[in-house]
Amino acid sequence: MMTDRITVKVPLTPIVLERMGQLSDLKVNSPNTETTENWKFNYLSWTCHGYEKFKNKDSGLLTIERKNNSSDDGFDLIIHQKTVNTDGIVNVVDAIISCNNDTLSTPLHWEMKSRFTDVHGKIRPELTLIRKAYIEGDVIHFNSNKCKSTKKIKNRISSDWCLFDAVQRLPFENFPEIKFDTFEALYRFKPNQTLRFRDDFKQTIKGNIELKCFTQIGEGVLPYEFWVDENHKPLIVITFSRVYILKDKANQIISKVIDDFRQGRIAYE
Repeated sequence: MMTDRITVKVPLTPIVLERMGQLSDLKVNSPNTETTENWKFNYLSWTCHGYEKFKNKDSGLLTIERKNNSSDDGFDLIIHQKTVNTDGIVNVVDAIISCNNDTLSTPLHWEMKSRFTDVHGKIRPELTLIRKAYIEGDVIHFNSNKCKSTKKIKNRISSDWCLFDAVQRLPFENFPEIKFDTFEALYRFKPNQTLRFRDDFKQTIKGNIELKCFTQIGEGVLPYEFWVDENHKPLIVITFSRVYILKDKANQIISKVIDDFRQGRIAYE
């Protein structure tokens, strides 16, 4: 119906997402925890294709779990990500990142495994990537499918996944800009990033939940907006047309999407 094809016309924000009906089961009533405690968040990855209701898709799952490391002052981030592609081809990424307990949750060493399953759910081994890395001084050492390489770094380092943790400890007041380089998905190096708090950018959803925004911009990346509640918990993360929404049932939602593809009940156009 043509009424489904009303264009959004404005950048995505929490208020716009609420108007579009995407925040009905947003997890907002979780208890307040100290930012140094262990936690586990499940995000639904949702993509907007320019319309209010038409062709927008539940496109993936992102689970981030923090576990304190008993051997030192750092902690581990355990990542599980599923991205649903055309015809139900799924990219699955699992990673463990050992981080420093600092402003950017700096990754010290990590291991990441990326694999694809085909339309029948079978793993395609020729597409599997296993990458290990560690930082030694000002050099990052990589081992990607047994191919070794190094990269010299000049700035502080973080990752898109690490920032989900870092923003929980950053202050709302008197927060200076932070300059750093980043590894998107622990793979794509993007230099000259800036993280700042948007004091002029606040929104209220569900009547009384005020969200505040930390923004990352820089070379080679779409802007990231980390929308956090008063307890600094990231409820919504927006990067252009892709949105991560904190939802308890994210895994069930994406499991059904994948099953619907494989049973022929839906298809991406």
